[in-house]
Amino acid sequence: MLGPIYKDFNAKHIIDLPRLLSYILKTLWQSVVLLLALLCKRRSHHVLVQNPPAIPTLAVCWLYCLVARANLIIDWHNYGYSILALNLGDRHSLVRLSHWFEGYFGARAHANLCVTKAMKTDLLKKWGIG
Repeated sequence: MLGPIYKDFNAKHIIDLPRLLSYILKTLWQSVVLLLALLCKRRSHHVLVQNPPAIPTLAVCWLYCLVARANLIIDWHNYGYSILALNLGDRHSLVRLSHWFEGYFGARAHANLCVTKAMKTDLLKKWGIG
């Protein structure tokens, strides 16, 4: 159902835009496509999402879970903000926004899975996610 819409989108159009604007447009596009995909399928009782990517995945899946009365489960493999910081630097506003975003939506998950005990300890220490 989403195939024709998605195929018509050409990412080359946003490459020439300033980086921040292209991030915003890409995030909006991904949000719409993901939300439509979630809403057009049979209702889920649980949504398991791998992190990263965090933006917009965590917010869109959280919103779907709120509407569908489903449980959000995050499978933490890394932090999206730390990967973003590799390109933009630790102090960049998008990195700080991403850090807040992951903590905010991560704390709202019904359950969290971690790939290592170190990740579990870090989530608890950083955001109180246990």
